[in-house]
Amino acid sequence: MSDVLSLLVNLEDRIHTLVSVKTDYEKKIAMLEEENRKLKAEVASLSEINSKLGNKETIGKLTKAIEQKEDINELRRKINELLHEVNKGLALLVLIQDNDNNYERGDD
Repeated sequence: MSDVLSLLVNLEDRIHTLVSVKTDYEKKIAMLEEENRKLKAEVASLSEINSKLGNKETIGKLTKAIEQKEDINELRRKINELLHEVNKGLALLVLIQDNDNNYERGDD
């Protein structure tokens, strides 16, 4: 009878150990599930921030492109003004040269 009793006690000890191990694993699972939930929330938050930063970068690039286009337009305007001044100078030189040629021929 003592063998049966010893076996039952041993079995009961093993059952208690298994229940304890099961409880520990359930606690670890609950902790890991909570950590997983927090990490998913953090990933979602970081994805949103990343998206906003990407949008800001795109807006920045577009703004820079627009500014450069405005700079180009301003440069074109200035170049056109300078060309106009050069053309005036050339016209004046041609006029002076024509006057010199007419004077040499005695047209004056």
